[in-house]
Amino acid sequence: MPFNAIAENFRLSKSFERKELISEHWDVFNRNFDEVITKKHIWERMLRNALTLGLNDNLSKISNERFSNADNKLWARIRNGEYDDLIFDIEDEDAKSIKVHKNALLNTIAFTDLKFVMQNTLSNVGSPVAAKFKTDGRFGVSEILCNLHDLDDIRHCWQISKSLESVSLPKEPLFCEIGAGYGGLPTKIRNNIPNARFVIIDLPEVNAIQTYYLSKVFPKDTILGFQDFKRLGNQILKENFKFLILPTWTIGDLFKKQEVDVFINIRSMMEMNATTLKFYFNIIHAALKENGIFVCFNRYVKQVGEFSNRFDNYPFDKNWKIISSDKSIFQPHIHHLIAQRYYAKENQSFIENLKSSLIKQQFVI
Repeated sequence: MPFNAIAENFRLSKSFERKELISEHWDVFNRNFDEVITKKHIWERMLRNALTLGLNDNLSKISNERFSNADNKLWARIRNGEYDDLIFDIEDEDAKSIKVHKNALLNTIAFTDLKFVMQNTLSNVGSPVAAKFKTDGRFGVSEILCNLHDLDDIRHCWQISKSLESVSLPKEPLFCEIGAGYGGLPTKIRNNIPNARFVIIDLPEVNAIQTYYLSKVFPKDTILGFQDFKRLGNQILKENFKFLILPTWTIGDLFKKQEVDVFINIRSMMEMNATTLKFYFNIIHAALKENGIFVCFNRYVKQVGEFSNRFDNYPFDKNWKIISSDKSIFQPHIHHLIAQRYYAKENQSFIENLKSSLIKQQFVI
């Protein structure tokens, strides 16, 4: 995907942008982002510079400073187009950091599976900061790049893959991720379900980042964007693509009833206001197939401006049954819900069971 195509999709998307669907949490991007797109050196180091702030847990400490009262000039520099590296290589003598990464790796292997981890660690695309561990060559892997954000993606992919084992998916299942970060999780799912197709819904700036990253990881895959959607409308779903990357407001016009096999939202619904939450739940309720899966991993509670965003108040209807509902053992403030669409009759106990599960996980409602 050449940079000029990324820029054209971005500019067209911004011209149709719906401000009411953008949380103040995401008012962080460079005001001249179309100029940022032209600077190739920024993108080649995207996983260690400000391009992926808010999308990359390895930058979370820096990112969270914008919510503090600290006088942080970083945000002014970003908006002025400065994208120096913010994090740096882990040196062999950095024993503390090596230990943190090793423990995280071992815990992820214990939670999942050795082969799964070894065959799903990230590549060098975006110049990630990672601890490097040599292996004995098992499963065709001689070195593991251990990156803390990537380990999260591996665990999430494992959970999703396990939940789908009991579901009858079509030959080419359609996944839709609402808020996909820089594209780490779709990369893992693509590796493990090669016939899957993906719709990614996000802000125009993040769409550009996702398009770059996925085009580098999968250079032979067909990636479509907003220009293609404007030309084809919802008939675009009949096209032969691997990734369809679109801005948020298109989702209402994209899907007809019961077209999606799996919806995914990981840690972005918790950043939405009430209007945006309702908007997306209306889409999910209508577009998810019967027996389709909704993966919803979000905070128990988070303040978004004046709105208290609470998991127990998410606007689910009653046409669901719970596959799993647990506190994250790695991030205790995050709840992991995987639910299945169930149309035979309204499940009167779904909301009650969900709230009960939340209470059991020590979240006081």
